[in-house]
Amino acid sequence: MKDLLEVTLNEFTINDRDTYPGWHNKYHTWNGWKMPYFTLTVAREILSENGCKFSHDKETGLIEYYNEEDMGDIHCGDYVYTAPMEKVFDPETNEELNLYRIGDGWIWDVA
Repeated sequence: MKDLLEVTLNEFTINDRDTYPGWHNKYHTWNGWKMPYFTLTVAREILSENGCKFSHDKETGLIEYYNEEDMGDIHCGDYVYTAPMEKVFDPETNEELNLYRIGDGWIWDVA
């Protein structure tokens, strides 16, 4: 799929805590940290486990999330972040996937 971002499946962690299955593109980083994509189910799990309040619009596929408290490195802040559903391509499985990039600016790394 030429027009879709190519991603690779891996396990990701935030500061060596919980791990989550997700995909990433090796060229997409933030200050050297990974910027992974997750399924809707895993995105909900990440946000719930890290104290973020969120909503998912089934029609548009958009996730909005925030947290009123500072969670240290897991900071949603009082700013509302958005994670639109993005169509990407996994060349290993030859599949198009609908994924969400959760936690831009968080300290994601490969587990």
